[in-house]
Amino acid sequence: MLPIHAALLLGSFVVTASLAVSGLAIARHARSHSDRKAWLLLALAAPSLGVGAMGAVIVPMLWRGCLMFTRFDVHLSLLILAVESALGISALFITYWRARQAAGRLVAIAEPCDDARVRRLLFALCTRMRVALPRVCCVMAERPVAFVTGIFAPRLVLSTWLLAELDDEELEALLAHELV
Repeated sequence: MLPIHAALLLGSFVVTASLAVSGLAIARHARSHSDRKAWLLLALAAPSLGVGAMGAVIVPMLWRGCLMFTRFDVHLSLLILAVESALGISALFITYWRARQAAGRLVAIAEPCDDARVRRLLFALCTRMRVALPRVCCVMAERPVAFVTGIFAPRLVLSTWLLAELDDEELEALLAHELV
């Protein structure tokens, strides 16, 4: 028979894994980008939530020396927590790596942006915010794309769609958001 604490952790692991897999499956069929993003965030957060919830229950019991723990239960409980923690850290690392890869691909196809309106708005914002002026690149895209990449040499990437569709006020708000 499985010890009670290990059974609780294993149940948490099954619920967490089910949440993550369901979130991924639902995200794959989501119609809008915001819906897809919300479901992916749930799938990404599920392992951390599971470890946090069950760790908050089990670790204090271990610390205080719960009388229901056997040596096997302690080892199995710690093993389950370690596996679930490793899965959570792996999910975060994979998500970070995929985002870096996507940003790298976009930056690779981006070209320097010579839009006078962007330069004027960006210079005014950088002066007001007292931040360094990033390099600005444009990417040909039929949808809104805006992000900043790089720590030591920041690069602001904007899609041509944004430059064509946004007025000065909207573009200034977008640039301020990216600078922050």
